[in-house]
Amino acid sequence: MLEQLKSVIAVFATLVVSYYGCAVLITILLEICAQVTGRRARVLRAHLVRLFGNDLATSILNNPLVRPVKYQQKRTTWRRASSSMRRLLKATDNPVAYIAPRDFALVLMYEAFESSPEKHVHGGRLIVVKDDSTVPKAASELLGTLLQDTHDNPAHVQERLEGWFKRDQEQLSGSYGARSRVWAVVLGTLVAFFVGLDTLKLAVGDAWHAGLPWMPASLATSLSQAAHGGYWNRVLLSIPGSLLSGLMISQGASFWFDIVTRVANLRNEGAKPS
Repeated sequence: MLEQLKSVIAVFATLVVSYYGCAVLITILLEICAQVTGRRARVLRAHLVRLFGNDLATSILNNPLVRPVKYQQKRTTWRRASSSMRRLLKATDNPVAYIAPRDFALVLMYEAFESSPEKHVHGGRLIVVKDDSTVPKAASELLGTLLQDTHDNPAHVQERLEGWFKRDQEQLSGSYGARSRVWAVVLGTLVAFFVGLDTLKLAVGDAWHAGLPWMPASLATSLSQAAHGGYWNRVLLSIPGSLLSGLMISQGASFWFDIVTRVANLRNEGAKPS
């Protein structure tokens, strides 16, 4: 019984460490892909365009507080490059992948709001949304709602915009993370397949190939024949275990690091032998 328990613990530790290592690799690969393709920047720009329209979104992204001046200089140099080089650098055309809530609030107040002392004299608001073509009607209604109960205090307006943008970006990050999780499963399955991380084979050993007690006799026989068959039979047999490994790897490096830490801490708990 003790030997079996040691064997189970050894298999569990091997799987957890393997998942953690592969999850770190997948995280690095996804980050490289995001940087090369500019996916985060494109998602952010598309989201701002949906909220504020193309003109206002472009003004926000091109504001010096959001986009560094040094990038503007580099972009001018890239325009002089050949067409093939421009296609290569197309992914860097929208480098702004993150905007701090404070910077966004300040830029939006500059780009979309204006002071209107005349309206304030006649009982209107002192801070109003610009009445021009750069602010679509839907965006104007949204910003007008955010101005409510701020009492025309710029500090309150900034605080309201910061809080709204922070919540909006949290929702956008959740949607982006859900799509990234799908790619993590795909890449995790491929990595597990090529490194031979077959969860089912490691967990139950040769019993997976020989047939488990709850398996129908016909399925157990088929698995046993496939395990001792040709190369492609073994490849097909490893697909379920690799897919399961991909699902486990997609939980993320932080998840498996936490598991490794907890397992390591279990060894330090309890009274030390005298």
